[in-house]
Amino acid sequence: MPIIVRDQQLEKVGSISDFLGKYPFFKESALKLNSQTKREVGPKGLLYVCQREFATTSPEDASIEVMGSEDATTCHLTVLKHTGSGAVCVSHCDGSSVPEGVRDMIQEVTTLSQGKPGHLELHVVGGFLDDKKTSEGLFLNILNSFHKSSEEIHLQTACTTDLNDVVKNGIHWPIIYGIGVDMKTGEIFPASFAEKGPDDVPRGARNMIGKNANMASMYDFKKRQLHIGPFQYAPWPDAKVWLKLPDDVILNNMSTSPKVEPPDFVAHMRAVLKHVIENPNPRKTLFPGGKPRLYEKDSSGLWVKVDS
Repeated sequence: MPIIVRDQQLEKVGSISDFLGKYPFFKESALKLNSQTKREVGPKGLLYVCQREFATTSPEDASIEVMGSEDATTCHLTVLKHTGSGAVCVSHCDGSSVPEGVRDMIQEVTTLSQGKPGHLELHVVGGFLDDKKTSEGLFLNILNSFHKSSEEIHLQTACTTDLNDVVKNGIHWPIIYGIGVDMKTGEIFPASFAEKGPDDVPRGARNMIGKNANMASMYDFKKRQLHIGPFQYAPWPDAKVWLKLPDDVILNNMSTSPKVEPPDFVAHMRAVLKHVIENPNPRKTLFPGGKPRLYEKDSSGLWVKVDS
């Protein structure tokens, strides 16, 4: 089944200007979203999705109050919701294995929604008018991947590229870097997150040099557990050299959009480099016995590690 826009099948589009020419009304929902005040979300009850990950749960999950993700420049954040069950999947797409990730996202939401009337709604947020048009290519890839789904998907929000762009001192910037979803109300809002764990540094290392690091589902909604790994890194013999380089070299060589990265980008990259140096073989140091690292929410709503 195709993507549906206002009860009509999505027409073929080859560019963002083509998309907005055919569907100019998406400017209204984008303006409504990016004009909201950004909310600071704390760790209590939070399920944070890192780059190249997705997670799915429903309002019946008492452990999770907010799902969200941040640090999207050319990356895109998607929210797939079922109108009947309230099940939600949040993803952080960077262009890797998008068709496979979309397939798995849809499967998780439909599994949680079996037997309940309703339909799937899609919201896409992120990207801006970057010089290399990376954002535009990713948005079209996401659209095309959902359009090929066997499920009918109703596109509700497309706050991306032109519609998520602001010019400051002659430089294009994203307006929204992060979003949250209130699991009780289903509301989507601009958000920032003080904590992005657990294990956000090894998860970041997986994205940089992980072997076959495709989009990964991070949450078992039946067991109410966040599961990380196991995964293995590709060799990075120059990691020690990179760690000694100036901040501007790391920024300009490790980002798709170095002029508009959030302030903590370089610090995070240095933490990843240090982690890789100290854990060249994560299957031994992080995942002994080939077991994942599992986390559950405790009574205060914070993640605690549990035995796997």
